Amino acid sequence: MQEVKEVEVDLEQDLLDTQRLQEILKKPKQLLSESDKFFLVAKTGHNPYDVHPLVNFSGIKKVASIFRAIRRGKASVDGTVFPRRPFNSRKPTRGRKINEIKKSLYGQYKNYLATN
Repeated sequence: MQEVKEVEVDLEQDLLDTQRLQEILKKPKQLLSESDKFFLVAKTGHNPYDVHPLVNFSGIKKVASIFRAIRRGKASVDGTVFPRRPFNSRKPTRGRKINEIKKSLYGQYKNYLATN
């Protein structure tokens, strides 16, 4: 019997939490209290009203949505858009030695940004 009562209490608490979350999300950002912000972070893991800080704004004019590009891996977290085809796929000959060095450096930079 106690287990059934505990489950009912948990369901009631979840229902109250869901209702409170919906009420908080209807409010404008300016009217949120500190307790509302803490509740949002505790329930969702992040504050949906927080704006991601961009360091470099050059990517904004290149793509329609910079945050979508970041999410899909086409831009770095700071807002820099990666070139679509930075190097063509020619055969590595003697005259293209500098281009091959640039290609390897770019690959290392992109991997570094992807891991950090």
